[in-house]
Amino acid sequence: MKLLLFRHGIAEDQGADGDDASRALTKEGMARTQSAARGLVRIADQPDVILTSPKRRARQTADIIAQYTKHHPEVV
Repeated sequence: MKLLLFRHGIAEDQGADGDDASRALTKEGMARTQSAARGLVRIADQPDVILTSPKRRARQTADIIAQYTKHHPEVV
């Protein structure tokens, strides 16, 4: 089994409601995550599964990665 860890993209310093879990990716974070995901799928095998935290920035990151794979993220 191979395990790839992908850290979430650049996120806001604070969520709109002040809760850490609601911190969203910034525009730069989205762009850099898309670029990294495109590169990752060129050099690594397709994942069997995409697992993500329920935190907003992690979900957004997993959704971007999923655009370049055949899987939908699963929240764990």
